[in-house]
Amino acid sequence: MSIYRMRTEFGQHFKWILAGLALIFIIGAIWSFGGAPSGRNPLSRKSDDVVATVNGQNITRSEMEVAWEQRVALLKNQGLQSTLDYANAKAMVFQQLVQSRLMLDFAQQKGVDISNREVNAERDKAIGDYLRQQRRMVLGKISTEEEKLDPRQDPDFKDELAKNGMSLSQLINNAETFVPESDVKVRVAEIGLQNMLKRKVGNVSDADVTNSYNVYKLWQIVVFKNGMPADQLKTRVDKIETEAKKGVDFSSLVDKYSIDKSTKSKPVDYSYGMLAPQVWDIVTKMKQGDISSPIDTDQAVYIVKLDGVTPKLPAKFDNKAKDQRRQMIEQMKMMSAAADLDKQIREKMDVKVIDPELAGYWYMAQAQQAQMSNPAEYKKQIDRAASEFKKAISKEPNNDYATAELAMILKDQGKNKEASHLLYQLLDGPNSKGGGSNLRITLGDLMLAQGKTDEALQQYAKASDSAVSQPEVHQMLQAKYTQMKRPDLAAKEKAWLDDYNVKKQQWDARNKQGSTATTTVPVKPAAPKPGG
Repeated sequence: MSIYRMRTEFGQHFKWILAGLALIFIIGAIWSFGGAPSGRNPLSRKSDDVVATVNGQNITRSEMEVAWEQRVALLKNQGLQSTLDYANAKAMVFQQLVQSRLMLDFAQQKGVDISNREVNAERDKAIGDYLRQQRRMVLGKISTEEEKLDPRQDPDFKDELAKNGMSLSQLINNAETFVPESDVKVRVAEIGLQNMLKRKVGNVSDADVTNSYNVYKLWQIVVFKNGMPADQLKTRVDKIETEAKKGVDFSSLVDKYSIDKSTKSKPVDYSYGMLAPQVWDIVTKMKQGDISSPIDTDQAVYIVKLDGVTPKLPAKFDNKAKDQRRQMIEQMKMMSAAADLDKQIREKMDVKVIDPELAGYWYMAQAQQAQMSNPAEYKKQIDRAASEFKKAISKEPNNDYATAELAMILKDQGKNKEASHLLYQLLDGPNSKGGGSNLRITLGDLMLAQGKTDEALQQYAKASDSAVSQPEVHQMLQAKYTQMKRPDLAAKEKAWLDDYNVKKQQWDARNKQGSTATTTVPVKPAAPKPGG
Protein backbone atom coordinates (compact mmCIF):
# COMPACT_ATOMS: atom_id res chain seq x y z
CA MET A 1 0.00 0.00 0.00
CA SER A 2 1.49 3.36 -1.01
CA ILE A 3 1.70 6.42 1.24
CA TYR A 4 -0.91 8.06 -0.98
CA ARG A 5 -3.33 5.19 -0.69
CA MET A 6 -2.78 4.89 3.03
CA ARG A 7 -3.32 8.60 3.59
CA THR A 8 -6.45 8.43 1.46
CA GLU A 9 -7.72 5.54 3.55
CA PHE A 10 -6.98 7.27 6.83
CA GLY A 11 -8.40 10.49 5.42
CA GLN A 12 -11.78 8.78 5.66
CA HIS A 13 -11.17 8.32 9.38
CA PHE A 14 -10.14 11.93 9.84
CA LYS A 15 -13.42 13.03 8.31
CA TRP A 16 -14.99 11.40 11.35
CA ILE A 17 -12.97 11.33 14.50
CA LEU A 18 -10.57 14.16 13.74
CA ALA A 19 -12.99 16.36 11.85
CA GLY A 20 -13.54 18.00 15.19
CA LEU A 21 -9.85 18.74 15.53
CA ALA A 22 -10.21 20.95 12.50
CA LEU A 23 -13.33 22.68 13.83
CA ILE A 24 -11.29 25.41 15.50
CA PHE A 25 -13.03 28.57 16.64
CA ILE A 26 -12.60 30.92 13.73
CA ILE A 27 -14.20 33.71 15.67
CA GLY A 28 -13.43 36.32 13.06
CA ALA A 29 -15.54 34.41 10.57
CA ILE A 30 -18.29 33.79 13.10
CA TRP A 31 -18.32 37.51 13.88
CA SER A 32 -19.34 38.25 10.29
CA PHE A 33 -22.35 35.94 10.38
CA GLY A 34 -25.83 37.40 10.55
CA GLY A 35 -29.26 37.05 9.12
CA ALA A 36 -31.25 33.99 8.23
CA PRO A 37 -31.23 32.42 4.74
CA SER A 38 -33.57 34.41 2.58
CA GLY A 39 -34.33 31.64 0.13
CA ARG A 40 -37.44 29.54 -0.21
CA ASN A 41 -38.35 26.75 2.11
CA PRO A 42 -36.05 27.41 5.08
CA LEU A 43 -35.61 24.74 7.71
CA SER A 44 -37.78 26.43 10.30
CA ARG A 45 -41.10 24.88 11.12
CA LYS A 46 -41.16 24.19 14.84
CA SER A 47 -37.83 25.19 16.28
CA ASP A 48 -37.98 22.51 18.98
CA ASP A 49 -38.62 19.69 16.48
CA VAL A 50 -36.07 16.91 16.76
CA VAL A 51 -34.44 16.32 13.36
CA ALA A 52 -32.03 13.59 14.48
CA THR A 53 -30.79 11.66 17.50
CA VAL A 54 -27.14 10.73 18.04
CA ASN A 55 -26.49 8.09 20.70
CA GLY A 56 -29.71 9.20 22.36
CA GLN A 57 -28.90 12.93 22.21
CA ASN A 58 -31.27 15.17 20.24
CA ILE A 59 -30.37 17.57 17.44
CA THR A 60 -33.19 20.10 17.20
CA ARG A 61 -34.34 21.98 14.16
CA SER A 62 -33.40 25.31 15.73
CA GLU A 63 -29.87 24.05 16.36
CA MET A 64 -29.49 23.01 12.73
CA GLU A 65 -31.09 26.23 11.58
CA VAL A 66 -28.68 28.45 13.52
CA ALA A 67 -25.64 26.51 12.27
CA TRP A 68 -26.93 26.72 8.70
CA GLU A 69 -27.66 30.45 8.92
CA GLN A 70 -24.08 31.05 9.97
CA ARG A 71 -22.71 28.97 7.11
CA VAL A 72 -24.98 30.65 4.54
CA ALA A 73 -23.73 34.08 5.59
CA LEU A 74 -20.15 32.96 5.04
CA LEU A 75 -20.95 31.32 1.69
CA LYS A 76 -22.75 34.42 0.45
CA ASN A 77 -19.75 36.51 1.43
CA GLN A 78 -17.59 34.16 -0.67
CA GLY A 79 -19.90 34.64 -3.66
CA LEU A 80 -21.15 31.05 -3.85
CA GLN A 81 -23.95 30.79 -6.38
CA SER A 82 -24.60 27.11 -7.10
CA THR A 83 -27.64 25.46 -5.54
CA LEU A 84 -25.75 22.16 -5.53
CA ASP A 85 -22.82 23.72 -3.70
CA TYR A 86 -25.20 25.13 -1.11
CA ALA A 87 -26.79 21.69 -0.70
CA ASN A 88 -23.39 20.07 -0.22
CA ALA A 89 -22.48 22.74 2.33
CA LYS A 90 -25.71 22.09 4.20
CA ALA A 91 -24.91 18.38 4.24
CA MET A 92 -21.53 19.19 5.74
CA VAL A 93 -23.08 21.36 8.46
CA PHE A 94 -25.35 18.48 9.45
CA GLN A 95 -22.45 16.01 9.42
CA GLN A 96 -20.50 18.31 11.70
CA LEU A 97 -23.39 18.47 14.15
CA VAL A 98 -23.56 14.67 14.20
CA GLN A 99 -19.78 14.39 14.57
CA SER A 100 -19.75 16.84 17.45
CA ARG A 101 -22.37 14.75 19.29
CA LEU A 102 -20.44 11.54 18.67
CA MET A 103 -17.20 13.10 19.80
CA LEU A 104 -18.71 14.63 22.94
CA ASP A 105 -20.35 11.36 23.91
CA PHE A 106 -17.19 9.34 23.29
CA ALA A 107 -14.99 11.83 25.16
CA GLN A 108 -17.27 11.63 28.19
CA GLN A 109 -17.10 7.82 28.10
CA LYS A 110 -13.30 8.05 28.04
CA GLY A 111 -13.21 10.30 31.06
CA VAL A 112 -12.26 13.56 29.33
CA ASP A 113 -12.75 16.47 31.73
CA ILE A 114 -15.65 18.53 30.35
CA SER A 115 -16.36 20.28 33.62
CA ASN A 116 -17.67 23.84 33.86
CA ARG A 117 -14.18 24.92 34.87
CA GLU A 118 -12.64 23.53 31.66
CA VAL A 119 -15.46 24.86 29.49
CA ASN A 120 -15.28 28.35 30.99
CA ALA A 121 -11.49 28.44 30.58
CA GLU A 122 -11.71 27.44 26.92
CA ARG A 123 -14.51 29.91 26.27
CA ASP A 124 -12.49 32.69 27.86
CA LYS A 125 -9.51 31.76 25.68
CA ALA A 126 -11.66 31.80 22.50
CA ILE A 127 -13.03 35.25 23.35
CA GLY A 128 -9.52 36.50 24.15
CA ASP A 129 -8.24 35.24 20.78
CA TYR A 130 -11.07 37.04 19.03
CA LEU A 131 -10.32 40.28 20.88
CA ARG A 132 -6.63 40.00 19.92
CA GLN A 133 -7.67 39.68 16.30
CA GLN A 134 -9.88 42.76 16.61
CA ARG A 135 -7.10 44.71 18.33
CA ARG A 136 -4.73 44.05 15.42
CA MET A 137 -7.38 45.36 13.03
CA VAL A 138 -7.98 48.48 15.11
CA LEU A 139 -4.45 49.38 16.18
CA GLY A 140 -2.45 47.88 13.32
CA LYS A 141 1.07 46.75 14.16
CA ILE A 142 1.68 46.71 17.91
CA SER A 143 4.70 46.00 20.09
CA THR A 144 5.59 42.56 21.39
CA GLU A 145 4.83 43.70 24.91
CA GLU A 146 1.39 44.95 23.97
CA GLU A 147 0.70 41.72 22.08
CA LYS A 148 1.22 39.83 25.35
CA LEU A 149 -1.23 42.08 27.17
CA ASP A 150 -4.82 40.81 27.50
CA PRO A 151 -6.93 43.05 25.19
CA ARG A 152 -9.45 43.41 27.99
CA GLN A 153 -6.76 45.22 30.00
CA ASP A 154 -5.34 47.30 27.12
CA PRO A 155 -6.09 51.04 27.53
CA ASP A 156 -4.94 51.92 24.00
CA PHE A 157 -7.39 49.41 22.53
CA LYS A 158 -10.24 50.79 24.66
CA ASP A 159 -9.43 54.37 23.67
CA GLU A 160 -9.29 53.59 19.95
CA LEU A 161 -12.60 51.74 20.13
CA ALA A 162 -14.19 54.72 21.88
CA LYS A 163 -12.99 57.04 19.11
CA ASN A 164 -14.93 54.90 16.66
CA GLY A 165 -18.09 54.86 18.76
CA MET A 166 -17.61 51.36 20.12
CA SER A 167 -16.80 49.87 23.49
CA LEU A 168 -14.90 46.83 24.67
CA SER A 169 -17.96 45.53 26.49
CA GLN A 170 -19.89 45.55 23.20
CA LEU A 171 -17.23 43.41 21.55
CA ILE A 172 -17.15 41.01 24.47
CA ASN A 173 -20.93 40.67 24.60
CA ASN A 174 -21.13 39.95 20.90
CA ALA A 175 -18.28 37.45 21.08
CA GLU A 176 -20.00 35.64 23.95
CA THR A 177 -23.19 35.42 21.88
CA PHE A 178 -21.35 33.62 19.10
CA VAL A 179 -19.42 31.26 21.37
CA PRO A 180 -22.22 29.18 22.93
CA GLU A 181 -21.43 26.80 25.73
CA SER A 182 -22.44 23.78 23.64
CA ASP A 183 -19.78 24.58 21.03
CA VAL A 184 -17.15 25.12 23.70
CA LYS A 185 -17.94 21.73 25.23
CA VAL A 186 -17.26 20.09 21.88
CA ARG A 187 -13.99 21.98 21.61
CA VAL A 188 -12.94 20.81 25.09
CA ALA A 189 -13.80 17.24 24.05
CA GLU A 190 -11.69 17.64 20.90
CA ILE A 191 -8.70 18.83 22.87
CA GLY A 192 -9.09 15.98 25.37
CA LEU A 193 -9.27 13.34 22.64
CA GLN A 194 -6.32 14.85 20.83
CA ASN A 195 -4.26 14.70 24.04
CA MET A 196 -5.40 11.11 24.56
CA LEU A 197 -4.15 10.22 21.08
CA LYS A 198 -0.81 11.88 21.77
CA ARG A 199 -0.39 9.89 24.97
CA LYS A 200 -1.25 6.68 23.14
CA VAL A 201 1.27 7.40 20.38
CA GLY A 202 3.99 8.33 22.88
CA ASN A 203 7.47 9.47 21.98
CA VAL A 204 9.29 8.33 18.85
CA SER A 205 12.71 7.04 19.91
CA ASP A 206 16.00 7.32 18.01
CA ALA A 207 15.76 3.58 17.37
CA ASP A 208 12.30 4.07 15.82
CA VAL A 209 13.75 6.70 13.51
CA THR A 210 16.71 4.52 12.47
CA ASN A 211 14.59 1.39 11.98
CA SER A 212 12.12 3.30 9.83
CA TYR A 213 14.75 3.23 7.07
CA ASN A 214 14.81 -0.57 7.01
CA VAL A 215 13.51 -2.23 3.88
CA TYR A 216 11.49 -5.40 4.51
CA LYS A 217 11.20 -8.07 1.82
CA LEU A 218 7.79 -9.69 2.22
CA TRP A 219 5.65 -12.39 0.80
CA GLN A 220 2.10 -11.33 1.51
CA ILE A 221 -1.38 -12.74 1.14
CA VAL A 222 -3.94 -9.95 0.79
CA VAL A 223 -7.63 -10.72 1.22
CA PHE A 224 -9.60 -7.60 0.36
CA LYS A 225 -12.87 -7.23 2.22
CA ASN A 226 -14.95 -5.59 -0.53
CA GLY A 227 -18.13 -6.04 1.45
CA MET A 228 -17.54 -9.74 2.08
CA PRO A 229 -19.72 -10.98 4.98
CA ALA A 230 -17.71 -11.14 8.21
CA ASP A 231 -18.25 -14.89 8.74
CA GLN A 232 -17.21 -15.66 5.17
CA LEU A 233 -14.11 -13.48 5.53
CA LYS A 234 -13.16 -15.21 8.79
CA THR A 235 -13.60 -18.68 7.28
CA ARG A 236 -11.37 -17.78 4.34
CA VAL A 237 -8.65 -16.21 6.50
CA ASP A 238 -8.72 -19.06 9.05
CA LYS A 239 -8.24 -21.59 6.25
CA ILE A 240 -5.20 -19.73 4.91
CA GLU A 241 -3.71 -19.38 8.39
CA THR A 242 -4.17 -23.10 9.10
CA GLU A 243 -2.39 -24.09 5.89
CA ALA A 244 0.43 -21.64 6.62
CA LYS A 245 0.93 -23.06 10.12
CA LYS A 246 1.04 -26.60 8.71
CA GLY A 247 4.13 -25.59 6.73
CA VAL A 248 2.63 -25.38 3.25
CA ASP A 249 5.04 -23.46 1.01
CA PHE A 250 4.10 -19.83 1.57
CA SER A 251 4.78 -18.72 -1.99
CA SER A 252 2.26 -21.29 -3.22
CA LEU A 253 -0.29 -19.95 -0.71
CA VAL A 254 0.34 -16.45 -2.01
CA ASP A 255 -0.24 -17.63 -5.56
CA LYS A 256 -3.38 -19.53 -4.53
CA TYR A 257 -5.09 -17.05 -2.24
CA SER A 258 -3.77 -13.51 -2.61
CA ILE A 259 -5.94 -11.13 -4.60
CA ASP A 260 -3.13 -8.60 -4.99
CA LYS A 261 -1.59 -9.68 -8.31
CA SER A 262 1.41 -7.37 -7.90
CA THR A 263 2.75 -9.47 -5.00
CA LYS A 264 2.15 -12.99 -6.32
CA SER A 265 5.26 -13.83 -8.28
CA LYS A 266 7.98 -12.80 -5.82
CA PRO A 267 8.56 -11.11 -2.46
CA VAL A 268 8.32 -7.33 -2.58
CA ASP A 269 10.45 -4.68 -0.85
CA TYR A 270 8.57 -2.35 1.49
CA SER A 271 9.93 0.73 3.19
CA TYR A 272 8.25 3.02 5.71
CA GLY A 273 4.95 4.46 4.51
CA MET A 274 4.28 1.73 1.97
CA LEU A 275 2.38 -0.49 4.42
CA ALA A 276 -0.63 0.22 6.60
CA PRO A 277 0.57 1.07 10.14
CA GLN A 278 -1.04 -2.09 11.55
CA VAL A 279 1.02 -4.22 9.14
CA TRP A 280 4.21 -2.20 9.61
CA ASP A 281 4.06 -2.42 13.41
CA ILE A 282 3.92 -6.23 13.25
CA VAL A 283 6.47 -6.64 10.46
CA THR A 284 9.10 -4.62 12.34
CA LYS A 285 8.90 -7.11 15.24
CA MET A 286 9.23 -10.21 13.06
CA LYS A 287 12.38 -12.22 12.38
CA GLN A 288 13.45 -13.57 9.01
CA GLY A 289 11.27 -16.57 8.09
CA ASP A 290 8.45 -15.63 10.50
CA ILE A 291 4.85 -15.83 9.32
CA SER A 292 2.37 -13.41 10.87
CA SER A 293 -1.07 -14.07 12.20
CA PRO A 294 -3.86 -12.38 10.21
CA ILE A 295 -3.51 -8.59 10.35
CA ASP A 296 -6.81 -6.72 10.06
CA THR A 297 -6.93 -3.30 8.38
CA ASP A 298 -9.80 -1.18 7.15
CA GLN A 299 -9.67 -2.48 3.58
CA ALA A 300 -8.16 -5.95 3.81
CA VAL A 301 -6.68 -8.74 5.92
CA TYR A 302 -2.95 -9.50 5.51
CA ILE A 303 -0.88 -12.59 6.28
CA VAL A 304 2.81 -11.96 5.63
CA LYS A 305 6.11 -13.83 5.68
CA LEU A 306 9.33 -11.90 6.29
CA ASP A 307 11.94 -12.90 3.71
CA GLY A 308 14.64 -10.45 4.79
CA VAL A 309 15.56 -7.03 6.16
CA THR A 310 18.00 -4.51 4.68
CA PRO A 311 18.99 -1.29 6.52
CA LYS A 312 19.14 1.65 4.11
CA LEU A 313 20.03 4.83 5.96
CA PRO A 314 20.20 7.95 3.79
CA ALA A 315 23.61 9.41 2.92
CA LYS A 316 22.78 12.54 4.87
CA PHE A 317 21.49 11.50 8.28
CA ASP A 318 22.03 14.61 10.39
CA ASN A 319 19.84 15.95 13.21
CA LYS A 320 17.63 17.88 10.80
CA ALA A 321 16.93 14.73 8.79
CA LYS A 322 16.24 12.78 11.99
CA ASP A 323 13.81 15.42 13.27
CA GLN A 324 11.93 15.48 9.97
CA ARG A 325 11.68 11.69 9.97
CA ARG A 326 10.57 11.69 13.61
CA GLN A 327 7.80 14.17 12.81
CA MET A 328 6.65 12.04 9.89
CA ILE A 329 6.51 8.92 12.10
CA GLU A 330 4.55 10.80 14.77
CA GLN A 331 2.01 11.92 12.16
CA MET A 332 1.60 8.40 10.82
CA LYS A 333 1.17 7.00 14.32
CA MET A 334 -1.43 9.67 15.07
CA MET A 335 -3.30 8.65 11.92
CA SER A 336 -3.26 5.02 12.99
CA ALA A 337 -4.43 5.88 16.52
CA ALA A 338 -7.19 8.07 15.05
CA ALA A 339 -8.31 5.16 12.87
CA ASP A 340 -8.58 2.93 15.93
CA LEU A 341 -10.54 5.61 17.76
CA ASP A 342 -12.85 6.04 14.81
CA LYS A 343 -13.50 2.31 14.73
CA GLN A 344 -14.48 2.37 18.40
CA ILE A 345 -16.88 5.28 17.80
CA ARG A 346 -18.46 3.63 14.76
CA GLU A 347 -19.01 0.35 16.58
CA LYS A 348 -21.16 2.16 19.18
CA MET A 349 -22.67 4.77 16.85
CA ASP A 350 -26.47 5.02 16.90
CA VAL A 351 -27.72 7.75 14.57
CA LYS A 352 -31.38 8.16 13.63
CA VAL A 353 -32.29 10.98 11.23
CA ILE A 354 -35.95 12.02 11.21
CA ASP A 355 -35.97 14.93 8.73
CA PRO A 356 -35.98 13.41 5.20
CA GLU A 357 -33.71 16.00 3.60
CA LEU A 358 -31.13 15.61 6.35
CA ALA A 359 -31.55 11.83 6.16
CA GLY A 360 -30.67 12.06 2.48
CA TYR A 361 -27.44 13.84 3.36
CA TRP A 362 -26.68 11.27 6.05
CA TYR A 363 -27.12 8.27 3.74
CA MET A 364 -25.04 10.00 1.08
CA ALA A 365 -22.21 10.31 3.60
CA GLN A 366 -22.53 6.62 4.50
CA ALA A 367 -22.43 5.74 0.81
CA GLN A 368 -19.24 7.73 0.31
CA GLN A 369 -17.63 5.90 3.23
CA ALA A 370 -18.43 2.56 1.59
CA GLN A 371 -17.74 3.50 -2.02
CA MET A 372 -14.23 2.04 -2.30
CA SER A 373 -14.47 -0.90 0.09
CA ASN A 374 -18.04 -2.16 -0.23
CA PRO A 375 -19.87 -1.58 -3.55
CA ALA A 376 -23.02 -3.38 -2.34
CA GLU A 377 -23.23 -1.19 0.76
CA TYR A 378 -22.59 1.89 -1.37
CA LYS A 379 -25.56 1.04 -3.60
CA LYS A 380 -27.76 0.35 -0.58
CA GLN A 381 -26.95 3.67 1.07
CA ILE A 382 -27.20 5.74 -2.13
CA ASP A 383 -30.63 4.19 -2.82
CA ARG A 384 -31.68 5.18 0.70
CA ALA A 385 -30.46 8.71 0.07
CA ALA A 386 -32.48 8.94 -3.14
CA SER A 387 -35.58 7.65 -1.34
CA GLU A 388 -35.23 10.25 1.43
CA PHE A 389 -34.72 13.12 -1.03
CA LYS A 390 -37.87 12.02 -2.85
CA LYS A 391 -39.75 12.14 0.46
CA ALA A 392 -38.39 15.63 1.14
CA ILE A 393 -39.53 16.84 -2.29
CA SER A 394 -42.92 15.19 -1.84
CA LYS A 395 -43.41 17.07 1.44
CA GLU A 396 -42.06 20.35 0.03
CA PRO A 397 -41.97 20.50 -3.80
CA ASN A 398 -39.81 23.65 -3.76
CA ASN A 399 -36.98 21.98 -1.83
CA ASP A 400 -34.22 23.00 -4.24
CA TYR A 401 -31.41 21.37 -2.28
CA ALA A 402 -33.05 17.95 -2.21
CA THR A 403 -33.90 18.35 -5.91
CA ALA A 404 -30.29 19.13 -6.83
CA GLU A 405 -28.91 16.19 -4.83
CA LEU A 406 -31.51 13.76 -6.19
CA ALA A 407 -30.80 14.86 -9.76
CA MET A 408 -27.09 14.12 -9.30
CA ILE A 409 -27.81 10.67 -7.84
CA LEU A 410 -30.14 9.82 -10.75
CA LYS A 411 -27.52 11.00 -13.24
CA ASP A 412 -24.87 8.77 -11.64
CA GLN A 413 -27.35 5.87 -11.82
CA GLY A 414 -27.76 6.42 -15.55
CA LYS A 415 -31.35 7.68 -15.22
CA ASN A 416 -30.73 10.61 -17.54
CA LYS A 417 -34.33 11.51 -18.37
CA GLU A 418 -35.39 11.67 -14.72
CA ALA A 419 -32.29 13.67 -13.81
CA SER A 420 -32.71 16.15 -16.65
CA HIS A 421 -36.41 16.61 -15.79
CA LEU A 422 -35.50 17.55 -12.22
CA LEU A 423 -32.75 19.92 -13.33
CA TYR A 424 -35.08 21.66 -15.80
CA GLN A 425 -37.55 22.17 -12.96
CA LEU A 426 -34.80 23.50 -10.74
CA LEU A 427 -33.10 25.81 -13.25
CA ASP A 428 -35.74 26.79 -15.82
CA GLY A 429 -39.11 26.03 -14.24
CA PRO A 430 -41.78 28.72 -13.87
CA ASN A 431 -40.89 29.40 -10.23
CA SER A 432 -37.25 28.42 -10.45
CA LYS A 433 -34.68 30.06 -8.19
CA GLY A 434 -31.95 27.45 -8.56
CA GLY A 435 -28.68 28.24 -10.25
CA GLY A 436 -25.05 27.38 -10.76
CA SER A 437 -22.81 26.84 -13.76
CA ASN A 438 -22.00 23.30 -12.57
CA LEU A 439 -25.68 22.33 -12.71
CA ARG A 440 -26.09 24.02 -16.10
CA ILE A 441 -23.16 22.03 -17.49
CA THR A 442 -24.56 18.82 -15.99
CA LEU A 443 -27.94 19.47 -17.65
CA GLY A 444 -26.18 20.24 -20.91
CA ASP A 445 -24.29 16.94 -20.71
CA LEU A 446 -27.54 15.08 -20.08
CA MET A 447 -29.16 16.74 -23.11
CA LEU A 448 -26.15 15.86 -25.24
CA ALA A 449 -26.33 12.23 -24.12
CA GLN A 450 -29.95 12.17 -25.30
CA GLY A 451 -29.00 13.61 -28.69
CA LYS A 452 -30.50 17.05 -27.97
CA THR A 453 -27.55 19.13 -29.13
CA ASP A 454 -29.36 22.47 -29.41
CA GLU A 455 -30.70 22.21 -25.88
CA ALA A 456 -27.25 21.22 -24.63
CA LEU A 457 -25.72 24.30 -26.26
CA GLN A 458 -28.36 26.50 -24.61
CA GLN A 459 -27.39 25.18 -21.18
CA TYR A 460 -23.67 25.55 -21.87
CA ALA A 461 -24.26 29.16 -22.93
CA LYS A 462 -26.15 29.86 -19.70
CA ALA A 463 -23.33 28.24 -17.74
CA SER A 464 -20.84 30.54 -19.46
CA ASP A 465 -22.93 33.62 -18.74
CA SER A 466 -23.26 32.79 -15.04
CA ALA A 467 -19.56 31.95 -14.54
CA VAL A 468 -18.47 35.56 -14.22
CA SER A 469 -15.29 34.83 -12.29
CA GLN A 470 -14.81 31.09 -12.71
CA PRO A 471 -12.11 30.51 -15.32
CA GLU A 472 -12.26 26.75 -14.74
CA VAL A 473 -15.83 26.73 -16.10
CA HIS A 474 -14.76 28.50 -19.29
CA GLN A 475 -11.82 26.11 -19.68
CA MET A 476 -14.24 23.19 -19.40
CA LEU A 477 -16.62 24.73 -21.92
CA GLN A 478 -13.79 25.45 -24.33
CA ALA A 479 -12.84 21.77 -24.24
CA LYS A 480 -16.46 20.68 -24.73
CA TYR A 481 -16.97 22.95 -27.71
CA THR A 482 -13.75 21.67 -29.26
CA GLN A 483 -14.99 18.08 -28.88
CA MET A 484 -18.31 19.08 -30.42
CA LYS A 485 -16.44 20.60 -33.38
CA ARG A 486 -17.69 24.09 -32.64
CA PRO A 487 -14.51 26.17 -33.02
CA ASP A 488 -16.57 29.39 -33.06
CA LEU A 489 -17.87 28.77 -29.54
CA ALA A 490 -14.51 27.47 -28.33
CA ALA A 491 -12.93 30.71 -29.60
CA LYS A 492 -15.39 32.79 -27.54
CA GLU A 493 -14.43 30.91 -24.40
CA LYS A 494 -10.75 31.37 -25.18
CA ALA A 495 -11.31 35.10 -25.68
CA TRP A 496 -13.03 35.28 -22.28
CA LEU A 497 -10.10 33.47 -20.66
CA ASP A 498 -7.53 35.71 -22.35
CA ASP A 499 -9.37 38.84 -21.21
CA TYR A 500 -9.75 37.48 -17.68
CA ASN A 501 -6.05 36.60 -17.42
CA VAL A 502 -4.97 40.05 -18.63
CA LYS A 503 -7.18 41.79 -16.09
CA LYS A 504 -6.09 39.43 -13.34
CA GLN A 505 -2.41 40.12 -14.08
CA GLN A 506 -3.10 43.85 -13.96
CA TRP A 507 -4.95 43.45 -10.68
CA ASP A 508 -2.17 41.34 -9.15
CA ALA A 509 0.48 43.82 -10.30
CA ARG A 510 -1.35 46.76 -8.76
CA ASN A 511 -1.89 44.89 -5.50
CA LYS A 512 1.78 43.95 -5.40
CA GLN A 513 2.76 47.60 -5.83
CA GLY A 514 0.42 48.57 -3.02
CA SER A 515 -1.46 50.94 -5.28
CA THR A 516 -4.96 52.06 -4.35
CA ALA A 517 -5.95 52.26 -8.01
CA THR A 518 -8.20 49.48 -9.20
CA THR A 519 -8.59 47.50 -12.37
CA THR A 520 -11.86 45.93 -13.35
CA VAL A 521 -11.77 42.19 -12.77
CA PRO A 522 -14.73 39.92 -13.42
CA VAL A 523 -16.56 39.37 -10.17
CA LYS A 524 -19.21 36.88 -9.20
CA PRO A 525 -22.80 38.02 -9.30
CA ALA A 526 -24.81 37.94 -6.09
CA ALA A 527 -25.58 34.43 -4.95
CA PRO A 528 -29.12 33.27 -5.67
CA LYS A 529 -31.44 32.95 -2.75
CA PRO A 530 -30.56 29.54 -1.36
CA GLY A 531 -33.52 27.24 -1.40
CA GLY A 532 -33.91 24.02 0.46
